[in-house]
Amino acid sequence: MINLRLDGAVRTLILTLRARAEEQTHDSPLFNDTWSQDWFKFMPKSKPLDDWYHPAFQLASVIRTHLIDQAVEDFIGSHDNPLVVELGAGFSTRYFRLGKDKTRWIELDLEEAIVARRKLDIEVAQHWFIASDMTDTSWFDLLPEADAKNTLFIAEGTLMFLDPDALNHLFDALAERFSGATFVFDVVNPDYLEEANGRFSQINAPMQWGITVDELSDLPIKVNDIAHLLLQYPERWDAIDVDASKRTEDRSGFVVAGTLD
Repeated sequence: MINLRLDGAVRTLILTLRARAEEQTHDSPLFNDTWSQDWFKFMPKSKPLDDWYHPAFQLASVIRTHLIDQAVEDFIGSHDNPLVVELGAGFSTRYFRLGKDKTRWIELDLEEAIVARRKLDIEVAQHWFIASDMTDTSWFDLLPEADAKNTLFIAEGTLMFLDPDALNHLFDALAERFSGATFVFDVVNPDYLEEANGRFSQINAPMQWGITVDELSDLPIKVNDIAHLLLQYPERWDAIDVDASKRTEDRSGFVVAGTLD
C-alpha cells in the first residue's frame, strides 16, 4: 500500500480506478487497462469507499470511460502530434492506453491528487503533470504552444464536483483562449444530484453540477456528439438487474464531444 492523504472529491479517484481495474476481470471487458489493475493493488483500504461502491457505479464508470476513449481515439487518429490535457486526471491511465508515442499529454489535478499520482507514475518529455485547481485558469500559461484545433481537453468524472459559477467561468475562459479546441466531458443528470449526494456525502464529496441536454446550449461549445450511458450495452445493465424501464435518456448521464466556440 502507498500512503495517500486524500479527502472529499479527490477520494473518488480511487473509486474510478477500482471500477476500471474490476472491468478487466469481465469476460468481455470494454477496454484493456492492465495499468489500472497494477495501480489499484497499491491503494489503501477504505471502508467508507467500500460501503459506497456498487455494481451500477462500476458499470456507469467504465461505460463512461469507454465512450470518452472512443472520442479520444477519433481525435488522435485525425490530428498529427496533438496536445491532450486531461482535467481532474486523478489516476487516469488513458495516456498509456491511447496516447503514448502519439501525443503530448498533460495530467492536471489538485496538488494532493498529483502528489498521489507521482507515487505511481513518472513524468517524461511527452507526458507530464500540472498541480492546479482547474478553475484557476492561470494554468493556461503552463501549457506548451499548440494550435487550438490540435488541442483536446478531457474531463471525466470531475466537473460535477465543481461550483457551477466557477465551472461556467472555466468554460468561458477555455472558449476564449482555445476557440476551436475539442472538449470531451461527461455530465450527470440534474435529477441524479440529490440522490447521489445522499451517498456521496458519506465520503465528503457533494456533487454540485448537472444539466440537461437542452441546457448544453448555454455553454460556449458546439456539440458534435452526445452518448447516454444508460442506453449503452443493455446486456450489461440487464446482468446487474437495472430494469430497462429506468434506462432512458431523461434519467441518464451522458458524454459530450464538442468544439469550444
